[in-house]
Amino acid sequence: MKRVLIFFLFILMVFLIHNPTAGAYQPINVMMNDHQLDMNAPVQVQKGTTMLPMRVIFEELGAKIKWDQATRTVTATREGTEILLTIGSHTALVNGENKTLAIAPYVYQQRTYVPLRFVSESLGAMVRWDQETRTVYIESNDKLTPSAQEIKLEVGNIQLGDTMDQVESLLGGSLEQLASSYSFDWHVFHEGYDRYMQIGINKNEVTALYTNHISMIGSNNEKSTYTREQIRNLLGTPLQTIKKGEKVYRIDGSNRDTFDHKGAYVTVFYDKQHSDQATAIQIVKKEAELEKAGYVGADPAAKISDYERQLFLLTNAVRVREGEKALSWNDSVSNVARDHSEDMAENRYFNHFNQANETPFDRLDRAGIKYSQAGENLAFSHSDAIYAHEALWNSAGHRSNTLGTTFKQAGVGVAWNGETPYYTINFLNP
Repeated sequence: MKRVLIFFLFILMVFLIHNPTAGAYQPINVMMNDHQLDMNAPVQVQKGTTMLPMRVIFEELGAKIKWDQATRTVTATREGTEILLTIGSHTALVNGENKTLAIAPYVYQQRTYVPLRFVSESLGAMVRWDQETRTVYIESNDKLTPSAQEIKLEVGNIQLGDTMDQVESLLGGSLEQLASSYSFDWHVFHEGYDRYMQIGINKNEVTALYTNHISMIGSNNEKSTYTREQIRNLLGTPLQTIKKGEKVYRIDGSNRDTFDHKGAYVTVFYDKQHSDQATAIQIVKKEAELEKAGYVGADPAAKISDYERQLFLLTNAVRVREGEKALSWNDSVSNVARDHSEDMAENRYFNHFNQANETPFDRLDRAGIKYSQAGENLAFSHSDAIYAHEALWNSAGHRSNTLGTTFKQAGVGVAWNGETPYYTINFLNP
């Protein structure tokens, strides 16, 4: 009997940091033609000069930017105009001509700030200030490149705020309804696991969206792939933290970016095995995220069976997307997986070998389960099934099990120790 097992461990640490108390701040609004810029960092005023994060202003004006770390210089180009700015220098170059800046570009909280009026006017836009509303108006008659303000964040023609009736009129009834780490339930839609979607419904309204098919984003989207750079060019600078009450939660950006965009937190997951191409997206209303209790939500232990089912569905969705056949659910295998997760949670360890030094094979044998091949994936500390799945997908070994061509069945087990989750997936070929 051939037995195959790949041991891989995956641990994600979540760090909590304190946010220093800030003084009173009067926000400044920035309008570009007929829309307000979606700011993810505050506008600053230095000695009467309005300073803005460079990526926001350059990309809104349709300029391409290039950063040179060695010289700490940014070069922005658009339609024959080239602007060169250097951190700490009061001299800028516009098409090779020296220009004097009242305030030199600077770096604050890992963002490069540049003079709003100078950049806008150098690229042919007009700028005016309204003191009463504390608003900067930028007006440009040129056709601007698509920006995050112009992207319609919808999945499968469903967008935040739609009603459940609108969803069902387009997609029919949901195939399954599962608890989330938020206050809403996920309604699952797919076509034999193809075109997989999860739609978060709260009080009969769409509160969240998830899909692992990037081509389903937006209206009439013909692109099936986006790089991390392209996503950032469209959505701006990703967040590093999210504040809830007095706590600030740091966002791990190793395999994902989270953006604050038009009343929602947009998380884009990337495939590190394939040049950081976007592989999935989750869109959640800001109020739903901010109302969520801590990192894992309220009473996560009560949602174990739903998380197990969701992780199984996500595994099949990615298998079908990658050309493999869907797996069948095996209750007995799920019991073995759950027992191992519970053992890890109770005894606070994370390993394929349990404390009796049993391998996954041993545990399957002890349960009387027959198989010719088997494998096991473990994940730890991820807030819910989506984040656990996306993390496993970015590990070469875990991915090998997930897409295993010889596997026919799977079982999933989840357990919690306080706010720490443990996930086990056992695969097998009977």
